[in-house]
Amino acid sequence: GGRSLAAGVSMIPDEKLLEQFRMEMNRQAEDLDEKAFEQYVSWDIQLSEDQLTDELYEELEALEPFGTGAPKPVVRMPVRLSEGKSHDLIGKNHEHVKFYTAGFSLIGFSLAEKYIRCNLPQTLSVVGCPSKNNYRGHSYKQITILDFAAA
Repeated sequence: GGRSLAAGVSMIPDEKLLEQFRMEMNRQAEDLDEKAFEQYVSWDIQLSEDQLTDELYEELEALEPFGTGAPKPVVRMPVRLSEGKSHDLIGKNHEHVKFYTAGFSLIGFSLAEKYIRCNLPQTLSVVGCPSKNNYRGHSYKQITILDFAAA
């Protein structure tokens, strides 16, 4: 059950069958080359911070709903963080990071450790999805980060 692109398997709890399954999975994996294991991030359009306007958000909202067959648009953008408060580490174990700029915020789920390893840069190259953060009756422009690099 759940998502249409999810996959699962059920097996009879038999050691011999499990070993056959493992061997067949490994045989199938032998056909994969190194490229199959490379991680990459792609985007639809590159924007500057000043192009992240209310009008753009309205146009994106008109494209909803997003999902299988209609993915959320992904943008690439150079970002300069605010001079004062540039970020917060959030989440139960501070595993997420929220970034602040003059005009919008960014949220990076499970990216706090990476940000720390990059020595807390103030300029980032971000790939993510524009979204709205609705909080206490107000709506704020936000980017949900898929990945970033220190710029």
